[in-house]
Amino acid sequence: MVIQFNGGTISWACRKQSCVSLSTAEAEFVALAEATQEMLWVKRLLGDLGEEQQDPLLYEDNQSALKMLDVGKFSNRTKHIATKYHFVRDIKTSGEICFVYCPTKDMVADLLTKPIGGTRLAQLRTMCGLQDQR
Repeated sequence: MVIQFNGGTISWACRKQSCVSLSTAEAEFVALAEATQEMLWVKRLLGDLGEEQQDPLLYEDNQSALKMLDVGKFSNRTKHIATKYHFVRDIKTSGEICFVYCPTKDMVADLLTKPIGGTRLAQLRTMCGLQDQR
């Protein structure tokens, strides 16, 4: 997860999930819920600091995870996902955060979760606002 504000990275995290996921879509949905929690905290912190902001965008590169938000119900394959992750739907419905599909090639958070090298590493590093000091 990478959170950016005004073009700069202000929060990031990469950690092992606390539950076992039975599919990639489920793992992405759980990660989406965790990113939503962090995004809400950052949004409220910036509000407390007097920073005007529009509703933040949360980018997700897994269309199945986004579909779980839109459908409003889970299928037989995903109905076992813990209730604590379902709050994400309420956040989407309220419009407090906008969830947007992002192609994998543009997903900045891949810098933290996948082995990347060469040109792709340089591209993602730049997208995060980091510079090579050599």
